[in-house]
Amino acid sequence: MVRTLGKALGGLCLVLSLLGPAGAADSGKLVYFDQPESAKLFDEADAKAQFWTLVRYYDTQRIDTFCSVTSSTMVLNSLGVKPSIQQPMIYPYNLFTYENFFTPEVLKFQRVSQFAGDGATLAELADALKTFGVSVDTYHADTLSADEFRKLAVAALKSADHYVIVNYLRRQVGQDGGGHFSPLAAYDSKSDRFLVLDTARYKYPPFWVTARDLLDAMNTIDTDAKAARGFLVIGRTQR
Repeated sequence: MVRTLGKALGGLCLVLSLLGPAGAADSGKLVYFDQPESAKLFDEADAKAQFWTLVRYYDTQRIDTFCSVTSSTMVLNSLGVKPSIQQPMIYPYNLFTYENFFTPEVLKFQRVSQFAGDGATLAELADALKTFGVSVDTYHADTLSADEFRKLAVAALKSADHYVIVNYLRRQVGQDGGGHFSPLAAYDSKSDRFLVLDTARYKYPPFWVTARDLLDAMNTIDTDAKAARGFLVIGRTQR
């Protein structure tokens, strides 16, 4: 079973390596998905069922500030939430894209030009997601220990109806760039690493990062929000 999965992952790694630059800016803290060590981490991961759902809807953010939008469409599609606005380009199928994410309800909180200009804060993204009838729990990293963050994130990853979007500072993990959003897809307890499905696939492949390093990257100040970054736990609720 492990050997078969390893072969399957080898092909998947090859595909994803084409979606992000191989050997991208390795800080020494991260393990990128197209590196050999990643297959071993995935094989041994304790929580990875959500990976297969998320990767089905894995998308690339359309512009540099749409990481929050793309993370949201991936999670909403994974939860099985149906958009109220049909996307004509994929009719009769009905899925979230960056276009039909901007419903009238979302636009009351944040205009497209604001998302495109400055991106979103953690609180702004939470407010936008709540308009789709899902539950959203907001956690700021300066209020949690590494153990508390790990427990909350792993519990969500092991569930069938909750997903995690993290908001972290790229520079803190040795990458180029500022604040960024992406979903979590797996956790390996042996290495204490989470798998981040980076939505800027033209810039970086998915990567494994330790819980401590990820918490430190979230425990940074978003100057627009004047608050620490953190993460959202999004769940399916009954309308």
